[in-house]
Amino acid sequence: MKRTPRHAHVIIWLDRGMPAPAERGDVDVVDLVTSSSPWARFTPDGWSPTQILLAAANSGLLNGYETATVVLDAAKGEAAHALEACADPHVGGVTRALVSSSSAHRRWVRSVLRDRQWETSGIAERRPESLNLTCRAFLLQGLRGLGMSPELVPDECHFLTLLATLAQAGDAPIVESCEVRSAPQKRLHPRLVAFYLPQFHITPENDEWWGPGFTEWTNVASAVPNYPGHFQPKLPEDLGFYDLRLDGTRSAQSRLAKEAGVEAFMYYHYWFSGRRVLDLPLDLHIKAGELEQPFSIMWANENWTRSWDGDTRSVLLQQDYANVPAERFIEDALPYLLHNDYMTVHGKKLVSVYRPDSIPNFVSVLERWRETVREHGLELFVVGVEYGALEGPTRECLDGTMSFPPHSKEYVGARGVSAKVSRRFTGQLLSYWGMVRHDIRRLPDIADRHFPGVMTAWDNTPRRQESAHLWVGANPYLYRRWLLAAAEAVSERTVHERIVFINAWNEWAEGAVLEPSNEFGHAYLQATRDVASA
Repeated sequence: MKRTPRHAHVIIWLDRGMPAPAERGDVDVVDLVTSSSPWARFTPDGWSPTQILLAAANSGLLNGYETATVVLDAAKGEAAHALEACADPHVGGVTRALVSSSSAHRRWVRSVLRDRQWETSGIAERRPESLNLTCRAFLLQGLRGLGMSPELVPDECHFLTLLATLAQAGDAPIVESCEVRSAPQKRLHPRLVAFYLPQFHITPENDEWWGPGFTEWTNVASAVPNYPGHFQPKLPEDLGFYDLRLDGTRSAQSRLAKEAGVEAFMYYHYWFSGRRVLDLPLDLHIKAGELEQPFSIMWANENWTRSWDGDTRSVLLQQDYANVPAERFIEDALPYLLHNDYMTVHGKKLVSVYRPDSIPNFVSVLERWRETVREHGLELFVVGVEYGALEGPTRECLDGTMSFPPHSKEYVGARGVSAKVSRRFTGQLLSYWGMVRHDIRRLPDIADRHFPGVMTAWDNTPRRQESAHLWVGANPYLYRRWLLAAAEAVSERTVHERIVFINAWNEWAEGAVLEPSNEFGHAYLQATRDVASA
């Protein structure tokens, strides 16, 4: 059973000895235990409040809320300023007192995370003394990703050590009420832009190359685990196996993104020497007049191959700049650029180029693009992906560079997984936490003209199965930590330039998705919203 939130804050009532309060004008109340609760009848007899709370998080009952107050004992109410403390993005929750986590509690948490192959920044040494606390709702919402049955939670102390550990991983630790300081006055106001793959519909090209009816869902649904504990297949939840030709699907995506604080989608735009591919979803979206947010495009100017990685083998569609010059690209893109809802930076239309260094004479090509759009009263803000090193004139002629993880990031091997992998596996197992940790260290020193990016996860098993590359241990808490660090890295810039890119909205065959999934539910959307509102 799910409910639609009416307010940003929710009181989660777990006190069996007191009646739950009535809902107020600014707060929802979810009563999980009293006899009048519609949810209590679904709870097995003998479950503890901790188990009930985990079941509620697993079910999605807490989706959509920004903050939550858990009440186990109404006689020990929380400090009135607890919600104000959560305005600080580095505070995940407030409780009356923290106590030391026992070695037994820490061992159990370490075992839970190891079984799920989640990485964190370390096991929390201190935990809340009780479930009475106020916290960012994403701390509870993300628990679903552990896939843990409530019966496996020994008691409240073990659960609270786990919660404190995950809060710490998200760079939002739970603090004591006496430690609360005044909330920071300055807001981050990041401009979050998510990459968007328009591959989820039938096309003549895919019918020819892969067989009738092929879409990206064909790959996604056929994936199988490469080792015990490997979560595959990762499947869509709320939106199902959607078809991007349907207006309702695209509208639902836009609503979810807007609610999560994603300002714009950046559509991959496939243009091969004058031939467009996968352009139908964006064209239909614009034609329907249903845009609920800005949009932009990235020219995915690499070869389209059977290996899905832009190499020079098994080429299906090739970039042939000799026959059709790259200058022509901007003419094709003009109808998009002229649209009122196209995303701008300082009034200039934001365009990304995936591989600018692969375009012959790119400096003169870009100058021609600028001249062309000026004839229509427009200006361009062109950024290039840092796919390897962008150097010299190519880098200088751009308005900026952008990060597109995992490209040009630190690759760190995953620990403790290789022994479980099939002998047929020839891919790579890498550490998500390793990449996050290294990138966060670099973020304070990024160039003024560089726009950071983060990735939700990466696992291209659906496309490559036993030769896949996957980053082990990705979870919404570490993602939130990375996204927050990226937003803070651009927080001193003008509002227009506080852009952070997210890989991705719906790269299902690469495991990089913000959309609700059978693995994490809405947890990534909630973590994104948590940073967007910081």
